[in-house]
Amino acid sequence: MNVAPLIELTTHQRQLLEQWTRSHHIEKRLAFRATIILAAAEGTESKQIAADLYLRPPTVSKWRSRFATKMSISTIPPMLRD
Repeated sequence: MNVAPLIELTTHQRQLLEQWTRSHHIEKRLAFRATIILAAAEGTESKQIAADLYLRPPTVSKWRSRFATKMSISTIPPMLRD
């Protein structure tokens, strides 16, 4: 059984991702990925995030892993665009 990477956000990262989820001027896919990361940071399991957002669990795992391996505020925008 794989263990999902722990996501810990700085205050600035959390504020930026929350702003993206509410923005009408950002690409929808980026806002959606921000929602995944915020849910993961709250400690929600990947299966539950997938169910809540009507996604496949591998999709959630992909973005959770990408963020965990590349998380710094300077890499948030490019990392979520891959």
